[in-house]
Amino acid sequence: METKVVNVGGVDLVVADGWFPKMKKLEEYPDCCGAGEGLGEKLVPDKILGLRISIACCEHDYSFEHAEATWAEFHAASFRFVRNIYAIIRAQSRWGLGLLRTLIASVYFYSVDTAGAKVFKRLKASQGQVVK
Repeated sequence: METKVVNVGGVDLVVADGWFPKMKKLEEYPDCCGAGEGLGEKLVPDKILGLRISIACCEHDYSFEHAEATWAEFHAASFRFVRNIYAIIRAQSRWGLGLLRTLIASVYFYSVDTAGAKVFKRLKASQGQVVK
């Protein structure tokens, strides 16, 4: 999947080529993180210590939806997800709080890049594709 850089609220984000930001400010993005309900929802909430990261989840959802059914595309989407969270943290956090947020973001990434594999596989199956 081709990517591009977009700037939203002063933060450079790496996004899938077909994705466009719908809001001009990061804090305007609606909740879209988490895997629906239960543990998946709790592992990836829309804020990290008060900092809204919903835009990273929004782009990640788009990437999952439009990615080719390959594990390489799955992991590329996950890496963009965490890279964008780190960019938001760097731009909007002081050092101490930024460090704590970065540690929490690593849990988000681990959750998305492991448990998210089942979600990706189900989504691609619903699209009539088999992940290779």
